[in-house]
Amino acid sequence: MDFADATELMSSSSARYVSDSKFSLKELSLPGISFNKLMEYLDILNIASLYSKMGLLLSIYSEQWKVPQEIISEMATKVPRQKFYFPKKGSKGSGKYIKKWNMIIPKSYLMRFPHLA
Repeated sequence: MDFADATELMSSSSARYVSDSKFSLKELSLPGISFNKLMEYLDILNIASLYSKMGLLLSIYSEQWKVPQEIISEMATKVPRQKFYFPKKGSKGSGKYIKKWNMIIPKSYLMRFPHLA
């Protein structure tokens, strides 16, 4: 998986596809990914919500994907100042607020990732 694939997975339209399909991120492996290069790409794009989305994804699978803790910590320092809904078209006023990433995720995601509850 390269950066473009990861970004595509986290976009609103792809998130809908992923959630509606039988595809599982648990089956995904990231052999040879350079997390430092990922940070470089995120820094080039300079979109705060991408730090949150990628940070949440990488923290969920940090053990399985062997993500260095310092990468997750660095992403957490660059999250947006304002809360945002993920996906963007999420129903306002509902969901779970994830303070570390300053985002609100749908309650349906909590069933998939119970440690976020």
